[in-house]
Amino acid sequence: MATGAPKAKKKPKLHPIIKWLRTAGITAELFGWGGFLLTGWFWPGVAFIYAGFLLLGIEACLEPELRGFVRWKIGIVVALIAFSAAFSWGIVFVRAPLEISAFVTDAEYPPGSKIAGIAWRPEFTELQMWVKNPSERNYDDVSVLIRPRSPIAAIAQLSNVPNVSFEDKNGFNSRFMDINPTTRTKTAIPLVLLATDAGYRMRCPHLPAGTPIQIVIALADIKWNPPAQRSQLLTEEQVRDKD
Repeated sequence: MATGAPKAKKKPKLHPIIKWLRTAGITAELFGWGGFLLTGWFWPGVAFIYAGFLLLGIEACLEPELRGFVRWKIGIVVALIAFSAAFSWGIVFVRAPLEISAFVTDAEYPPGSKIAGIAWRPEFTELQMWVKNPSERNYDDVSVLIRPRSPIAAIAQLSNVPNVSFEDKNGFNSRFMDINPTTRTKTAIPLVLLATDAGYRMRCPHLPAGTPIQIVIALADIKWNPPAQRSQLLTEEQVRDKD
């Protein structure tokens, strides 16, 4: 007696959660790797990539077509963990050392001398610094706080690394306003920062491998009034000082 051909097994229907995990995992990976192409998106990109690895691992464990294939599930999860470890070791937790050296000289320059655009004065002490990328990798978004013991009157770059900029640590920017009582005309009077002991922040958007940034700093000897003991206090303590 002839029998009909055996019925093919129906492909198990994917649960909506599994579909969501797969879609979300792949989307997170795409957003993460794409984030590396945008400035300032490194850590959001890293978070998306780790989330993608996690979601894809959960999806592999719940995948109905792998039911009964425990070794396959373990292999996929181990592979995802290996990719995650390689990503962490090779991209995220990479050492990024900076070599910093400096020397000070109190030699006087002839009147009218300029160093890196700084008009030199007899009251200045010259401090030169080198901030070098000693690694074989390019650095992006380098930010270094420069705060010597003496107040800084001026700071500039002696080398030619593009787009290096300096700003005082606290972003100080203040102006007086002069009001003529007769005409009520208002005139802004900008304040010039003569020296600061808050320090300067150096920013460099791209520092190639093996490249040093040479910096010249004019240190000022401030005659404090009140005396220097008070000037060494924190700002929060100075404002509470009755003197």
